[in-house]
Amino acid sequence: TGYKAGLRLEDVSPEGWRLVQEFYHANKDTAAEVKEAWGDDNTYVNHYEVPTTVIHLPHATKEILWRDLTKALGEWAGVPAGSLVGSSIYGVRRYWRGSYLRNHVDRGDELVLSAILNVDQSDDGEPWVLQIYDHERNAHHVPMRPGDVVLYESAVAIHGRPLPLNSTYYANLFMHTKPRDWPYKGFQYREGV
Repeated sequence: TGYKAGLRLEDVSPEGWRLVQEFYHANKDTAAEVKEAWGDDNTYVNHYEVPTTVIHLPHATKEILWRDLTKALGEWAGVPAGSLVGSSIYGVRRYWRGSYLRNHVDRGDELVLSAILNVDQSDDGEPWVLQIYDHERNAHHVPMRPGDVVLYESAVAIHGRPLPLNSTYYANLFMHTKPRDWPYKGFQYREGV
């Protein structure tokens, strides 16, 4: 592949952005925004101290975002058009004051090439900077504004927001893909080994 950094800043299409914004603003702070369920084994988000909330996007909006972001991810990573398979798209997730994300990498079986879309953030505090390490292990501190998209290799680029959020809220949408012929199937437990 022709990229080195492991990340890139991108934009979503005007149509995708409009749909996300309309849906988000119509549903935030309503019964549609629910406390997010996390497994007990998840420790990279401090959801046990500061619960996150989520507003689930409608299928039609997800389809537009898949179109936009799989194209951008494929072009960036040198993966031929149509060769990326969607693993998951979720959000809009809102983090609240005091939230943090420990630095981590995502699962290598499904969450290989990913995108973070910043949907909204309160302006009553400090920017909540994404920390991400490139292939040479250099840390990049990426501020995001609403409408910004960060493309990154989520299975190999260590990433997180290790400093606590120092504003009321921060809202993101996440999309994960993998190449269609991706050989890694994840950790396979074998009894007796």
